[in-house]
Amino acid sequence: MDGLGISDLDDALADLAFDPQATKWVSSTTTVTTRRNQGTRYLCLLLVLHANHFRKDWQRRVRTWFDQPGSKVRRRQARRTKAAALGVRPLTLLRPAVRAQTVRYNRKLREGRGFTLAELKEAGIGKKEARGVGIVVDHRRRNLSEEGKALNVERLKVYKAKLIIFPRKASKPKKGDSTVCPPSSDEFTIAQIRTG
Repeated sequence: MDGLGISDLDDALADLAFDPQATKWVSSTTTVTTRRNQGTRYLCLLLVLHANHFRKDWQRRVRTWFDQPGSKVRRRQARRTKAAALGVRPLTLLRPAVRAQTVRYNRKLREGRGFTLAELKEAGIGKKEARGVGIVVDHRRRNLSEEGKALNVERLKVYKAKLIIFPRKASKPKKGDSTVCPPSSDEFTIAQIRTG
């Protein structure tokens, strides 16, 4: 009876014998009852339903999300604390300028994933040093044109010229730390206060 079609239903109804005393059709294959609805008699097919058990204390397993607003506030406070601990740094990472793919979009310049090792080498920046100063490195990318490579090398040189690296200890500056901001300047004092 699960896969009952129109032709099967016609065959089943043809085999039925109606008992005039009871409003029930009797057959060896299926059971069809008649119901009265405001004087109208209509057929209702009784299909066998599985005795599934759906009362499994589902209220205990409901996942609620009432802590979402509080979690949002805690995440924001954690980001602020982390940013204050890291000190003064660029808001976004430096990425290369690349051409978009396919003939339709290759006239557009967009940000790529990271600078190639050749671009970093020509700009005089090591790959480990680049990651430490906010430059993204992509070791898989290759330079297919000299123009694109020259553009990104120029971006790196401009970034490096504007970069100010504060020493961790004012008394012991390391190689590569900037001498643009002496310890007495306001920017350096602000950076010291933020790093704690």
